[in-house]
Amino acid sequence: MSNLIREGDSNLANFGQLGGMHLAGGVSTDTVDVSSEDYRVVAIQILEDNTRLHSDTLSDNAFAFTSDGIPNHTGIGFPNPVGINLKAGVIIFGRWKKVKITGGDGATGSAIAYMA
Repeated sequence: MSNLIREGDSNLANFGQLGGMHLAGGVSTDTVDVSSEDYRVVAIQILEDNTRLHSDTLSDNAFAFTSDGIPNHTGIGFPNPVGINLKAGVIIFGRWKKVKITGGDGATGSAIAYMA
C-alpha cells in the first residue's frame, strides 16, 4: 500500500513553506520586501474587495497591464496587475521581490503574501 501523504514532501517549499505575511493597506504593514533575501513572494491572496497592488510592487520578469486591465505581453514573465481593483478570494501566482498593497474606491485593502 502506498503512503501517499509523503509523495508531496519534496514540493512543500514550492508554495508557502517559508510562511506568509498579512498585508493591510494604509498602515505600516502594507509592504513585504524580500529583494535582499534568497526567497520570493510566490502568491498573493486577496482578502478584501477592491484591494490593489501599489506601483511600488516589483516582480521578477513582469509584464504589465494597460489601464483597461488588458495584459501588455511585450515581455515574458509573471503578471504584475498594479492599480487594478482585485476582489476578495482572488489568488495571484508569480514571483515578487516586493509587494505593497493599497485600497481602491474607499477600501483599505488586505492580502496575505506567501513566500517560498
